Amino acid sequence: MKLVPMLYMFGILIMFAGVFTIVMSIASDGENGQAVLYSVFAVLNGLIAVGVAEILKTVRRNSLQ
Repeated sequence: MKLVPMLYMFGILIMFAGVFTIVMSIASDGENGQAVLYSVFAVLNGLIAVGVAEILKTVRRNSLQ
């Protein structure tokens, strides 16, 4: 399997899971600030994965030219 599509899928999956957890933590009665913080870090991790995939795609395109 190729690395770039796998990174995109991983990043988007982690971002959605983090956003879902943030929404559920805020919507619940017992809001736990630490859970929201961990979810924010999960969203940032997903964004980093998508960014790295974009960088790899650009580098691969430039190296083939």
